[in-house]
Amino acid sequence: MKLIFLDIDGVLALNHQNRDEYGSLFHENFIDNLKFIIENTKAKIVISSTWRASGILALKEMWKKRNLPGEIIGVTPLSNLRYRGHEIESYLDNVCKFKRINYSQVLQQTYIETSICKNYIILDDDSDMLLGQKEHFIKCSCNFDHPDSIEGYGLTRMNAFKAIKILNTPILELYYK
Repeated sequence: MKLIFLDIDGVLALNHQNRDEYGSLFHENFIDNLKFIIENTKAKIVISSTWRASGILALKEMWKKRNLPGEIIGVTPLSNLRYRGHEIESYLDNVCKFKRINYSQVLQQTYIETSICKNYIILDDDSDMLLGQKEHFIKCSCNFDHPDSIEGYGLTRMNAFKAIKILNTPILELYYK
């Protein structure tokens, strides 16, 4: 299974004036770009945003009511860990049994075969990820050269193309090219 670790504020939600009972509404262009990623990769969603504090059931209800693309299958753990990358790593380790191995392609392949996660991306506007996640991270801020960004923020079409390329590339090619 391919996973999208999804932040919300700065990625899908930018204008906090338009709201419903769940909170800020998401920008249609960014929703379309998320849908484009999912259609081209069949990836599932793990919420890594602070929105996860509302609970997975509320998030799934919001996803359905707002007719948002994809399927939420989990949330990263709420913790006192220093970086969001640590929370993502914890989810990969504990839920997916996914490990990154830097010294052996053979051992990495073994972990990939036994993990439920075959590849992943991180969509976030902050950079608090771990070095071992660099091939998977797509920064959704400071994108002033992306014509569909809003003041440099949001899940742009250029981000979506990069996400599809990463998710559709085998892990061994990402790590050992």
